[in-house]
Amino acid sequence: MLRLNDRSLYLNELRPPDGYVLDKALGTTFTLDLLSLLVAPVSMVFYEAESSSAVLKDPTAVLEALRRVTGRVGIFCQQGRISVPSTSRLLYSYLEPAVIEVRPPRKNGVFHPKVWLLRFVGEEHPVMYRFLCLSRNLTFDKSWDTVLCLEGTVLNRRYGIGRTKPLVDFVRSLPRLAVREVGPSVLDMVEQIAGEVARVRFEVPEGFSEFSFVPVGIPGYRRRISLSARNRLLVLSPFLTEDVLEPLAESGRGNVLISRAESLDGISDDALAAIKSRTSVYAMDEQAERPEEVDVEDQLSQDADDMTELDRAEADLSGLHAKMYIAEDGWDARLLTGSANATTAAMGGANVEFMVELTGRRALVGINRFMGAETDKNAFRSLLVPYERTSPVADDEDAKIRKALEGVLARGRQALTEADLSLQVVLVGPDLYSMEMMGAAGALSRFPENTVGICFPITTGENAARALEPLVVGRALSFPNMSLVSLTSFVAFKLIASLEGRSMETSFVLNLPVRGMPEERDRQILLAIVSDEGRFIRYLLFLLADESDASLIGRVLAMESSQVGEGKPLPNDIPLLEELVRAYARDPERLTRIGRLVDDLLESDEGRKGIPEGFERVWKALMQARSKG
Repeated sequence: MLRLNDRSLYLNELRPPDGYVLDKALGTTFTLDLLSLLVAPVSMVFYEAESSSAVLKDPTAVLEALRRVTGRVGIFCQQGRISVPSTSRLLYSYLEPAVIEVRPPRKNGVFHPKVWLLRFVGEEHPVMYRFLCLSRNLTFDKSWDTVLCLEGTVLNRRYGIGRTKPLVDFVRSLPRLAVREVGPSVLDMVEQIAGEVARVRFEVPEGFSEFSFVPVGIPGYRRRISLSARNRLLVLSPFLTEDVLEPLAESGRGNVLISRAESLDGISDDALAAIKSRTSVYAMDEQAERPEEVDVEDQLSQDADDMTELDRAEADLSGLHAKMYIAEDGWDARLLTGSANATTAAMGGANVEFMVELTGRRALVGINRFMGAETDKNAFRSLLVPYERTSPVADDEDAKIRKALEGVLARGRQALTEADLSLQVVLVGPDLYSMEMMGAAGALSRFPENTVGICFPITTGENAARALEPLVVGRALSFPNMSLVSLTSFVAFKLIASLEGRSMETSFVLNLPVRGMPEERDRQILLAIVSDEGRFIRYLLFLLADESDASLIGRVLAMESSQVGEGKPLPNDIPLLEELVRAYARDPERLTRIGRLVDDLLESDEGRKGIPEGFERVWKALMQARSKG
């Protein structure tokens, strides 16, 4: 049970099972990394690729992956918690309709669930769903996390299955939490998934006899998670508040508490002593937290110029992020896993959370089985060290100032998220635009005085940043001289707060409503990416490949950019003409998509440079044959 060699990579869990392709994907997260979301469709579509990092370096592959999932992926995240990308990528603009920012019903809470519902279809198989319940956000953090995977097929029955109703209600609640109107494609997807999941009998995981879905913080469901056990209780959480830990001090013997050392440092001396009277307290071993620290630092310093943004993200290792609770009652044990930390906000109902409770025999899924033997180097226990406080908790003045600065930045973030900001695109010249940002009258009157800020479209980078002062005093803020392809609804904000000679900063992205976005923007982004013969041929081959055609996709992904374009013949195992003829015979719609791309390229001299010599002649012959029927 949860042995260290039973690890799962996040992106692997998004890949279709054999005989299936992804049809739709619905996810939730607290924080969102746009690069992670960019890679997710790559993993879903090009699942035969050996490395998502390698695929990400090919913009034509990412473009085609995004095209295939457009309107079929939706991710709900806490408003103001999208990370600012470290580099600008035009392809981020394709993610705009898929990212839905939300707020929880309770003002002092956050939207914190981390789940995926994936719909897979296959020609000779029933519709299948995969449910993932995670303890991590959609980021590239390499932390110790938990993931629960449940699968099942849609049953041919009229009524739903009682066990899935909490999950169905959770899914249907998501659009109601959105801060602005949700697009029709996402609404349709939510309703289809909710309707079908109601008729899915998810298989009980091995070792357990029963499970139940536990949404928290949505209408109609309990606002509190109770941690209690007749015999023993294990709490595994990176963040803690003392009131939630009271059961560890009041009942049971041989309880276990596992957390980060800095979180344990925040418990008062009296509370810690009471907990330790009944509980063994552990922190993560520093060596276990960063097992590759030296190698990674060496790589970052030696190869920084060659590393992609994804490489750097994957090199960022961190510690404990898992949340899990095990309560032993007699011969049985209940295991609760998901997004909720052992904090008042999570357990008390201020947040929206999602957990799954699993029940089994104590001998199979209890605390001893989870911890493992002390002599077992592959047991979870091997990652832990007993927590010992060497000195009383000090009244740290620096900590007070840090906390005060965090509060100032939080108020600044809240003021911006509640300012009803929007964008207006204005054409000011040939292929030249201005984006005007406005907020509701007086919306930023509560912006902290000791805070300054800047903002910029993520497609332009910080060099194009503008100060927030116009917004604070109620005027419009302008981003001038923008090209068509740089227009985006993703705007980054950077805030710096100062207090008693100290300063602290934070940054985030908002997905803002836009008026006047030119319809041809996405087409121009495509043409900017398919900008030469090599990229045109690669993208053409991706367009021709079925999602299930692993052979062709694999060969295209394996091609080096230098192998194609600029008059060079295609490798012998890439039969472009044969693939075009096959599409003509079996799937004319693919030719229609290629035709739109070719027509767009032929409209300009620059676009014509991307079409290989001789291709136009072959293409015209195919179109003539098609028109003759």
